[in-house]
Amino acid sequence: MGEAPPNALDKISSNKPALNKTALNKKTITRPALASDDPLSGLLQKTGLWRASSLGADYKQHCSTGFTRLDQELPGTGWPADGVTEFLHDRAGIGELRLLAPALARMTHEQNRWVLFVSPPYIPYPPALAQAGIDLARVIVSQPKAPK
Repeated sequence: MGEAPPNALDKISSNKPALNKTALNKKTITRPALASDDPLSGLLQKTGLWRASSLGADYKQHCSTGFTRLDQELPGTGWPADGVTEFLHDRAGIGELRLLAPALARMTHEQNRWVLFVSPPYIPYPPALAQAGIDLARVIVSQPKAPK
C-alpha cells in the first residue's frame, strides 16, 4: 500500500460542513458552522446555554461554587448564573449534590431563586437539603411520568 495522493483526502472531506475555528486558552478547537436559518443557531447564541466547547467563553454572570479550588478550575470562576447545569457521572448517590449545596443555599436565600430537580436519580432528602442551608420552600422536584 502506498501513500494516498494529496487530493484524495480533500475529496473525502469535501462532504463535511465548513468548520469555524475558535481560540480556546491558546488551543484551537473546531466545530461545524451553523447556518443562520438553522433553528439551533439562535439557541446556541443565547447565554443560557453553555457548551463544553465554550470553555474559554466569559460568562456574563457566575455563581461561586463555595469551593475556592473548584472555582479556580471552572470558566468564569464558578457555575454559570443563568441556564441549566447538568451533572453527568457514572454512578448516582456518591455525594454529587454536595458540589452544588453552597451555591443552592445562596441562591435560595440571598437571591430568592428557585431550584428545580428534574428526574433526579434519587429524591433529594429534605433534612439534608435544609442542613446544607437550602430553603426548602424554594425547591421543586419534578418526576415526569414517561421519558420523551
